[in-house]
Amino acid sequence: DRLKLIPTVGFTYFNIQGSNSDFKAKSGSSVAALVQLPVDSDFVFETGLEYFEAQAKLSETFGMFEIEYATLKINYLAIPLRAIYNFNQPASQGTHWFAKAGITPSYVMSAKLDSVVGSGDVKSDLNSMTYLAHFGGGADWQVAMGGRLSTDLTYNYGLNKYSKEDSGVIAGINVQVGYSIEL
Repeated sequence: DRLKLIPTVGFTYFNIQGSNSDFKAKSGSSVAALVQLPVDSDFVFETGLEYFEAQAKLSETFGMFEIEYATLKINYLAIPLRAIYNFNQPASQGTHWFAKAGITPSYVMSAKLDSVVGSGDVKSDLNSMTYLAHFGGGADWQVAMGGRLSTDLTYNYGLNKYSKEDSGVIAGINVQVGYSIEL
């Protein structure tokens, strides 16, 4: 097995759980450049650099209508540290299944609260680092000589409070699509 570079794009759906406020999940995006280093035929170590948005909203629902009155958007720069277990060896034409788990130290790049009464920078109100435990799985398929298209789903859960004032933690899913290139 060889070293792999995997650029990815993704979709996030995060929330703030255990918050003093009634935040609800809201979608965002992610992009990453990951590197996989094989340990043996079954295990791989993965790291890299990832940007992701964690967003949450405050809203009221009236029947089938929802009125959103505030949105919190936090932009993170993260270094995922994870182990990947391969369930089957990738055949040149076959599907390759894997599971992954690890921790992601995440630095708050910016944070903004938009509401019906105005908007403002709230980065100073947040802890500068968030540590996310994550687990998930995915699959990849051979699409070109040495390259594989991959997709995965991970669940992320904050190990520390996201804010200096609020007791909540960041939690949610990240769905990524990538293309692995053997180096």
